[in-house]
Amino acid sequence: MTTIIIALMIAFIWGFSEICYKRATNKYNSMNVLMHSYLFEILVYLLFALIVDASAFTRFNPRIFIYIAPMFLLSVGLGNIFYLYSIKHGNLSIVSPILASDPVYVILIGMFLFHENISIYELIPLIIICAGICALNFVSSKTKEKVKKTAIFFASCYALIVAITTTLEKSVYLSGFNLADFYLSNAILLVLAVIVLATIMKIKHIKLEKPDKDILLSNVLSRGGYFLHSYLLTTAYISIVSPLTGLYSVVTHILAVKILKEKLTLKQNICVSLIIISTIVLLIFSS
Repeated sequence: MTTIIIALMIAFIWGFSEICYKRATNKYNSMNVLMHSYLFEILVYLLFALIVDASAFTRFNPRIFIYIAPMFLLSVGLGNIFYLYSIKHGNLSIVSPILASDPVYVILIGMFLFHENISIYELIPLIIICAGICALNFVSSKTKEKVKKTAIFFASCYALIVAITTTLEKSVYLSGFNLADFYLSNAILLVLAVIVLATIMKIKHIKLEKPDKDILLSNVLSRGGYFLHSYLLTTAYISIVSPLTGLYSVVTHILAVKILKEKLTLKQNICVSLIIISTIVLLIFSS
């Protein structure tokens, strides 16, 4: 029950952060958005490791990079770029569900790779949740023609990358490392990413602009959600956690309608309703 509640909290946090991120991409160039994200992540990752387990700084084991390095390259090297492009150039009410479709891959990975056992009462609503999220990608929309095909393609690629990196992160914890080890190692790699990005910005004469509230909020909410997500990966099945955290696309849909004034069709509203009902059923049978 606690796992589901925390997972739903993450979904709400990520939903709000995505709205802020969309606003930020409308005001800043991509290099600035990425640089501010990386700098913020380095700071909070180091603070997190220091607060949670300061001994991580003295017992540092380079072996963790066997798991972290490929995950980092996928997430930072490709995932962030795909996500940024999709949000910046796509209609949020369309690309957000595609970005959140990674649970389909995660459930398969969790069941076949980690041999996670899911009861039929949990599996059915999980399938409906995943199907609802996927269906949102294909139902007709008045705004769909405005979404670039590349944004949809990159959003789909991002979902696959999230599923893979989630699995790799789970492997880190199964190999004996804890949250502090994980985030300290990521902070080290992010320093390298900042150096590379700063070099590119200097060559292209791109000035680092002062962050506004949307960049700050998107980073605070996004990182806060990821800390909770990492905690759940150390204690719960990824095939339970991922579909529920993927519900952030529902939150984004609602906020996009209310704040960004985007329109939802009847079919889209039906998909959202099925997802919500399935979540309630899952809460009942998992309590």
